[in-house]
Amino acid sequence: MPYRLHAVLVHEGQASGGHYWAYIYDSSYQQWRKYNDVMVTDITWEEAERESLGDYGHVSAYCIMYVDVTREKSLQLNDQTNDLPPDLKGFVDKDNEKFEKELCEWDKKQSASLAHQGPSTSEGVSGR
Repeated sequence: MPYRLHAVLVHEGQASGGHYWAYIYDSSYQQWRKYNDVMVTDITWEEAERESLGDYGHVSAYCIMYVDVTREKSLQLNDQTNDLPPDLKGFVDKDNEKFEKELCEWDKKQSASLAHQGPSTSEGVSGR
């Protein structure tokens, strides 16, 4: 079967700890993306490859994932809940609404916390 590289999971650091991120290929847009904490950025394959081979500091890929290109459409985002039985669809929809509310509340708390802190004094602090 024909397979295509879909994702590369990367670790930076030592065996005792470090930082993780993922490179995932979006076949809909034919674009590689870097998923790093709360940031998602478009990148080239050359950038992903350079940061995954182990020659870039203490960074190396530890897991690679392939997809069967004949089933690739199943990875595209769409509302797949329409294919569920009605009772399960209702449960998923309700859970998604609850999660959306939790996200909104978290965002409000973060905004309020930042407003109380005033101007940032974190100059020189790493984003990791």
